[in-house]
Amino acid sequence: MPNAPLINPTQEVRFAVVMYGGLSLCIYMNGVAQEMLNLVRATAPAGDAPPGGRLRARAKSDLRGTELVYRKLGQMLQRGKPTKPLSEIDAEPDSPILTRFIVDVISGTSAGGINGVFLAK
Repeated sequence: MPNAPLINPTQEVRFAVVMYGGLSLCIYMNGVAQEMLNLVRATAPAGDAPPGGRLRARAKSDLRGTELVYRKLGQMLQRGKPTKPLSEIDAEPDSPILTRFIVDVISGTSAGGINGVFLAK
């Protein structure tokens, strides 16, 4: 699969998200929920690994907007080593994803709870 990097994480960055507030905050919270989804999708596996194979991420052509930025960030950051330079990532678009971004907990009240449910779905 062209432009589909291997997922070879050296670390995971895990988030616990709390969304709170009333109906007036619903619009801004939806934007936050969408960004969290983009962050996770950028470094998530495209599906199950084939038998004897390795996990691969979605192809770069399937990413849009900020997902492209989060993908590069996942390729640059690695545990215990210096950050890979952006020029190296741009030269090798299929370089492996070294950091996975994961949302563990989503909670909230009122419209924040509703947005949390939709993000979890």
